[in-house]
Amino acid sequence: MLYKISLLVVALVVPFITFSQSQQVIVSIGDHEILAEEFERFYQKNNQYLTDEAEKKSPKEYMDLFIDYKLKVIEAENLQYDTISSFQKEMEQYRSELAEPYLTHVEYTDETVKTAYYRITHEVDASHILLLLDSNAMPEDTARIYSKLMDIRKQILEGADFNEMAAQYSEDPSAKTNSGELGYFKGFEMVYPFEDAAYNTPIGEVSLPVRTSYGYHLIKVHDKREITGQVKLAHILLRTSTGSSEETINSKKQLADSLLVLLKNGEDFSNMAQKFSDNRQTAANGGVATYYYYSDLPEPLAESAFSLQNDGDISDVIRTASGWQIIMRLDFQPVASFEKQEELLINKIKQNPEISSHNEEIFLNKLKADYNYSETGLSEFINQVLQNESNIPVAEQMENPDKTLFSYNNKNSTFGDFSSYIDQSTPKQGTFVKSKISDFYNQFLKEVLLAEEENQLEEKYPEFKYLYQEYYEGILLFNFSEDAIWNAALEDSVGLAEFYKNNPRLFMWNNRFEGWIFQCNTQDEKDLIETILAEDDKISKEELLDIINNQQTHSIQIEKGIFANGDNPIVDHLVWDKAKPDNFKNGLSFIHGNLIKSEPKTLKEAKGLYISAYQDYLEEELLKTLHKKYKIKVNKKLLKTIEAE
Repeated sequence: MLYKISLLVVALVVPFITFSQSQQVIVSIGDHEILAEEFERFYQKNNQYLTDEAEKKSPKEYMDLFIDYKLKVIEAENLQYDTISSFQKEMEQYRSELAEPYLTHVEYTDETVKTAYYRITHEVDASHILLLLDSNAMPEDTARIYSKLMDIRKQILEGADFNEMAAQYSEDPSAKTNSGELGYFKGFEMVYPFEDAAYNTPIGEVSLPVRTSYGYHLIKVHDKREITGQVKLAHILLRTSTGSSEETINSKKQLADSLLVLLKNGEDFSNMAQKFSDNRQTAANGGVATYYYYSDLPEPLAESAFSLQNDGDISDVIRTASGWQIIMRLDFQPVASFEKQEELLINKIKQNPEISSHNEEIFLNKLKADYNYSETGLSEFINQVLQNESNIPVAEQMENPDKTLFSYNNKNSTFGDFSSYIDQSTPKQGTFVKSKISDFYNQFLKEVLLAEEENQLEEKYPEFKYLYQEYYEGILLFNFSEDAIWNAALEDSVGLAEFYKNNPRLFMWNNRFEGWIFQCNTQDEKDLIETILAEDDKISKEELLDIINNQQTHSIQIEKGIFANGDNPIVDHLVWDKAKPDNFKNGLSFIHGNLIKSEPKTLKEAKGLYISAYQDYLEEELLKTLHKKYKIKVNKKLLKTIEAE
């Protein structure tokens, strides 16, 4: 059910309407007024990632979804879901994590962001040799490891094979099996010093030792290539294992070849995947997998996948480590432009301390300027402290605790505030070291200004405000929907039964075959089966097997049941004129039974489907109630000024 929330829980985008318009109320719901800026952020982002143009909505169309979303959020607040302790604790933790990159000085330039974009659009194929080294290692240990790695590099430059040296010397556990080969990777997938060295090392060359949090690395770059985009695939897998016999492998290959012929002649890929693919997870969805970069796929699949030129194109049969595969291209998404990726890249840079240039002094100076910091009483405070006893708490000795120590953002920190901070920071029964007072002051000032910065994040950084709001509303909506809709439908058996009674034909069976499937080896076996059924058409499977066993006929394969189109290849062939299966024996593979016409599924047969439909019904009823409860007014004139995505 989370998709119903994720449709509307979105990230920030640059507004396309003027500032004055963006601050106008575009819709009011009860006593809640929502600005155009907020609505447009939701609208633009919701449409931005829809690959199907038919799914995109105009601002007017989207407003209906937005109102439904906001109605549930407002109702959840009125029911005080936001006061639940577990919710408040989760929001407090999320805000702390979200605030962290804003409370550290981060320097980046346009060139930094452009470099990051290059690195997410180009891959490096590399191997490495790692010698482990603790980040707190002594200088002599650091020098020893560096020297050893330089000696290894010298041997490689003189002709030693890099991968052999990796297998011999590297302390990366995987090196024993992969000889140090990492394959292709792109920006933000490795620790930054490693990434930086790999991208700056020419193809075919070996880097100087590179220090990371793991130790020292040598990197050899094998190749660099551009990332063109991602391809979405569906596949049919006929699995073979390492120990499969030649007979099994050849049999699977023949089946794959047959399937390919059928696909080329117009058979539906989804149906074929459901019937024949050994990957049951994707087969249930018609073989549909996901989006892949080239490097996400093993080489035979990658080369074939990215050579398909059009959506719907089907590959030849491909041999992979998993078996024989046929793939179909469903979609191709080219790499997004720099303009669309820029904001995301900036946030990634901010949140990566290895990329960011942290400078506490610069950051504090910036905060001082932002909040009009002014120090007025430090000298007097120091003089008072120096005259007092070191073993008595500072706060107890302070003559004028309300005197201003420094001011910031129209607020004051007093002598008493600083005295308490010193006492709290001094170990119990310890002695305050007067010579450290400057250190205490700098730390105290830093904590005060950071606390003020954290309090002002929503005001100073719109992207922070909206990210926090989106998470807040998303969790609130999930908790409310879980109680009011999802769990309600699961627990209300009476309501579900009534819903089924009112909608008995909501889920229907297609035509099905009910009866027997037989596969005999001789005509005598077939004659025996037909004779038995002619005498007793209602015979049970157990009784039939007893008669067959008494006749010393053990090779007849029997199956009884109800079969829908696609459930059994023999039934598919004989009832629905589909392709003849490989194990079909003309005249000896046959069925006995009747065709059941389309009929409603019982509640037991389609309980999961009916629960889902009942949830949708409860949501519709809830929204009807909320639309009546809250007065809704849309500024239609302002809505028309928002550009369609």
